[in-house]
Amino acid sequence: MPVKNAVSWNALAGALGVAGDLQGADAVSQAAPARNISWWNTEIMKNVRLQDMAEAARIFREMPERDAVSWSSRIGTYAKLGMYDRALDVFQEMQENGIELTELAVVSALGACAETGELELGRRIHNYLASKGIAADGYIGNALVDMYAKCGRLELARKVFDSMSIRDVTCWNAMIIGLSIHGQSRDALKLFDSMKTEPDHVTFLGVLTACSHGGLVNEGRTYFNSMIEDYQILPSMKHYGCMIDMLCRYGEVHEAYQMIKDMPISNLNSVLWKMVMAACTVHGHFDLANKAFHELHQLMPMDDGDVITVSNGYAQAELWDDVEHLRTKVIQCSASKHAAHSQVHAATNYMEQ
Repeated sequence: MPVKNAVSWNALAGALGVAGDLQGADAVSQAAPARNISWWNTEIMKNVRLQDMAEAARIFREMPERDAVSWSSRIGTYAKLGMYDRALDVFQEMQENGIELTELAVVSALGACAETGELELGRRIHNYLASKGIAADGYIGNALVDMYAKCGRLELARKVFDSMSIRDVTCWNAMIIGLSIHGQSRDALKLFDSMKTEPDHVTFLGVLTACSHGGLVNEGRTYFNSMIEDYQILPSMKHYGCMIDMLCRYGEVHEAYQMIKDMPISNLNSVLWKMVMAACTVHGHFDLANKAFHELHQLMPMDDGDVITVSNGYAQAELWDDVEHLRTKVIQCSASKHAAHSQVHAATNYMEQ
């Protein structure tokens, strides 16, 4: 090129970064004779890709001027890394500095509100959007539905949901799951039956959760089979977990046991056997609890909590010989004993150097 300006230098550095040549991108970036705001934003994004948020924050502080991209990239990254409180701090700084909010900033902030239960801030963001005449559609609409649903304000989530002109599967999922986890199982299933788009594996997690929480065992069986046969969605461990939880809650422990036995080996999980074992003791199926205990023991070493669960079941049924036999086996196998401990949740302040 006869003339190279800041734009061309930034474009080359950005292309190298996208191609994965971070060393080359850094060399070009540092060699750039002119550094405009795009150069600074590129430097921030380079460190964001490396998840070096301390360095990204340092560059941000040193910028002679910042635009909406500078602020939005930091907010989005903090939210993506699960640093929700920090994402919301930067979001509010962005507002205080009078920077026009971008879609990325708004969606990331609403996602952080959903995860932290910051309902009031989420409502203020919604009011801001309404004051600017910004419709609750697309990514913003999805984020609002998800935020209201996770914060327990289902009526507000449904109001946004019903107002959206286009609803993709993410939007349907957020509303269905919100209804499911807050105990409105029938409404969740009714909404699923009215879906105007193809459901995915996440949709069925919401549906099966609704069936489990609502005691809708027959419906749960039907939807699980439909997922496999009608939509060709292979169940994951989470789908099996929903089914096992539902069957165990309502005493269908033999069916739960057989479902685990029939599962593909890749989905086997010790937690599922523990669920069946505990449910068997609750519902008085001590022989099946013993079988589940031995299946569990094939997957992991004997644990003191599991031993106690089975032992208590034997004692409840007055099967004293089995209690003594289990006690002897525990001594021989040296079941692990975990030290007791307490957990205290303390607020964390995110600090940047």
